[in-house]
Amino acid sequence: MLVVFVTATAGQLTPPTAVQPSVDGLDALSGRSDDADQLGLGASSFQGQADDFPAFSPSLGLVHAAATAAIKAPPRPSGPACEGTSLPPNERLLLSAHTLPFHGSTALHQALMSAPSVATLCSGRSWECEPSLKTQRCKNCRSAYTPGAFHGAPNAVPCLACAPKVSHSACAKLSVVEMLRANLELFEPYWQVQPNKSTLLVKWAPLASGQCGLANQYMYPDTFLAPQFASASWSMGQFGEAVLTDGMKAEGVDTLRWAVVFTHRPWCMWSTSSHARDERAADLAQWAVLELDGVEQLVVAHKELRARGVPVLVFSYAQMLWRPQQIVLRTRRFAPCLGGDIDMGYIPQVNKDIWPLNKLKTEGSLAGYGNAFHPKDFGVDGDTLRCAAPPHELYEGLSEPEQARAKAAEEYLLGFAES
Repeated sequence: MLVVFVTATAGQLTPPTAVQPSVDGLDALSGRSDDADQLGLGASSFQGQADDFPAFSPSLGLVHAAATAAIKAPPRPSGPACEGTSLPPNERLLLSAHTLPFHGSTALHQALMSAPSVATLCSGRSWECEPSLKTQRCKNCRSAYTPGAFHGAPNAVPCLACAPKVSHSACAKLSVVEMLRANLELFEPYWQVQPNKSTLLVKWAPLASGQCGLANQYMYPDTFLAPQFASASWSMGQFGEAVLTDGMKAEGVDTLRWAVVFTHRPWCMWSTSSHARDERAADLAQWAVLELDGVEQLVVAHKELRARGVPVLVFSYAQMLWRPQQIVLRTRRFAPCLGGDIDMGYIPQVNKDIWPLNKLKTEGSLAGYGNAFHPKDFGVDGDTLRCAAPPHELYEGLSEPEQARAKAAEEYLLGFAES
């Protein structure tokens, strides 16, 4: 469940033009939508949902109420996702990377995939390695990729976006375990072609995207949480054979661990994303309300995951850019089983780590962008890595009560990011 959120002034912040890498490259690390799939639904919309999901009509009041309750009674800090520098042969780890769309999802994915024992879904040739089952993305893949045309197991797998999807009505009949198994069956072909990698990194799923989704506004516009998940009171940090695919069992696996890494983009860093810049320019108030709803969703998802025993690690996007060593150390403590440290200077290699159809803009590394820009370029205090502007400027576009909600939600998330 997951996964891994802006204004010091009313105008658009413009990083120094003489600095490289470019702000366009930094925008790419926020995550981009392809032209054929552009949804244009604002910050709180999740990309890559199945075509038969109901129309988006969130009940913002319910999310707000749940976020308020979480903020008043926050969970205890998370324990680790695993112990030891490697997983036992009978265990696997599903690591979900969760952010709001276009809020640093690509940056989080790029950092985590750098660890030696981490596999990804990139060989499925999906847009930005996402587990999206949208029809247009399937067409795009099939028009440019023929499985088996080139040597090597990663070149023989099918287009991920073309996998059969579980309908909205069918999802409603599945248990949490069955939802997770459906996602593992979707991911299995791409995990299997990356031998000796006991951890699979996925964006959003099984919270959103992939099959069904446990916390998905498209599928559950009135409640945000899947009823099966909301009513479950048992620990979900580890699962036994009931959740495993036949292929995993054949390999001797009997335990699946599940952990989530969130990234929260501080409000003032909105200008790192072209989507936020465009949406603010079109309708500042609408953007701000959707942003508030999205941040409160993260609060609720975090609390609900922790309440069910799922290990969760929270980063701030500012920390990823300007405290990279802190991110490395916190990841090591949270998931020592990744085969080694993550590399904040890592740049994925085309046709080895990623493929052209993934459309990932690998112009630079997180460490490189952190060196190229200063926190103040985005309204961030260089010492605290929090937004420097007072609330009435920072949360422009929101009413005073909404500004107080935004501040409280950010305090919740940043508190866990700094713990």
